[in-house]
Amino acid sequence: MYTQVQNKMATVHIESTVINESLNISNITLYAIITDRDGKKIGQTTEQPVSLAVNEKRTVKQKLTVNDPRLWSLEDPYLYRVIPVVKGKW
Repeated sequence: MYTQVQNKMATVHIESTVINESLNISNITLYAIITDRDGKKIGQTTEQPVSLAVNEKRTVKQKLTVNDPRLWSLEDPYLYRVIPVVKGKW
């Protein structure tokens, strides 16, 4: 994950790696949620369908925008949390 900050907006680039360890093709939907330090949801990526062959490993790239982000510093070590969510059968 990395972030680009411009003016009062941050674009958060998220990479999630999924692996199909089942014996069948898996069709899933992947998205990510970003929360503030209190757990309040402040953003979500678009749901992205992913089809994985048996034993296939894939990195899915997504991004979202956070308005007026609180930037981390030594004086203010504020952190956000990114939570990947997978829906579907494995």
